[in-house]
Amino acid sequence: MSSSSTRSTWLEQQLHWYFKHVYHRLSQANVPNECNFILEQFANLLDISESDLVGTLQLRYTTGMDLDAYKKEVLSLRALKAEIAKQKQSGKLYEAAKCLANVGAELYKVGRGEEARDWCEWGAELEGVGWKIWEQERRWASSHGLS
Repeated sequence: MSSSSTRSTWLEQQLHWYFKHVYHRLSQANVPNECNFILEQFANLLDISESDLVGTLQLRYTTGMDLDAYKKEVLSLRALKAEIAKQKQSGKLYEAAKCLANVGAELYKVGRGEEARDWCEWGAELEGVGWKIWEQERRWASSHGLS
């Protein structure tokens, strides 16, 4: 996301939030190709290196930080990871797909329609992968008398 007039602190914060949610879900869903692709796309969108972007996922307290805000972020990350751990692979992919579509919506709001369309398409593709996996999960559960 270059230093354009549409760049805003709020939008950047939203994009980082979506990145965190998508990346954690995809990394736990055992889909490395999708995870790497989305990492690259978020890095391009936010105009940051991939390694620096992944570094934003690491919570580190440094002197002078707002301790309450840091604690809140730690609790939020723990809750996200606990939620993800309870989800089946298809659920992780579906939630990640929703976040990608939401990125598209945020970009559309600031007049970046072409980029918005790309993000929505990626979300739709990921949702399709999730549906295929859901079908496999359903068949497995049925064959094991769990449906």
